[in-house]
Amino acid sequence: MSEQRHRLDEVLAAAGPIIGTASGDDGAVTVEVEVGGRLRAVRLTQRALRYGARYLAETVVTVAARATARANQRAHQAYAQALGSRGDEYLDRLGLSYDPAQLGADTPEPVRRRPGTRPAADEDDPADYPETWMRRR
Repeated sequence: MSEQRHRLDEVLAAAGPIIGTASGDDGAVTVEVEVGGRLRAVRLTQRALRYGARYLAETVVTVAARATARANQRAHQAYAQALGSRGDEYLDRLGLSYDPAQLGADTPEPVRRRPGTRPAADEDDPADYPETWMRRR
């Protein structure tokens, strides 16, 4: 076994599983992926289901891309630690590059839902009923 291969094995063993995790702006969608983007988990809150299928699908894809960028970045760091700049070359050839702009902040800032979006049509929104006989006065 070559010295570089041995060093890479040591670094990867010390790093443990290389996983990327990201959450949507409001925390309603969380995605966990392996290097390259293989999904490990998708967690949705009840709030995520309120905005309808299109919004949910777009959010899952966006959050998965951010999680993938984070996992790929961790892989690049591990390979660079063991192999120097050659590690980046190897991972890029395997299609495991990442766009630093997709990394996002470590702790996403809370953002309200997009203007004009409403909960799904089949779900009541209490804001639609400011006056109701169900409230105690």
